[in-house]
Amino acid sequence: MSDRWLTFLYQYGIGATIYLLSIVVLLRVGAIGQDARSRRRWVALLVVGLLVYAVGQGALQFLAPAYDLNLGGAP
Repeated sequence: MSDRWLTFLYQYGIGATIYLLSIVVLLRVGAIGQDARSRRRWVALLVVGLLVYAVGQGALQFLAPAYDLNLGGAP
């Protein structure tokens, strides 16, 4: 497995685990909304935000190196 994949999986494996555990703690102490519908909406928003961030970073990390933009102007 390449170093890029290992880095990405480590970061989002460990990071997402801590992130999701913190959401569980926030739910248990009642810090995310008062009613069940509000809590579900906030949890969905937080999880979707994490996924969007991971996909964005993945696109930059895996797809961007394939494009040589040559921004310096040198041949």
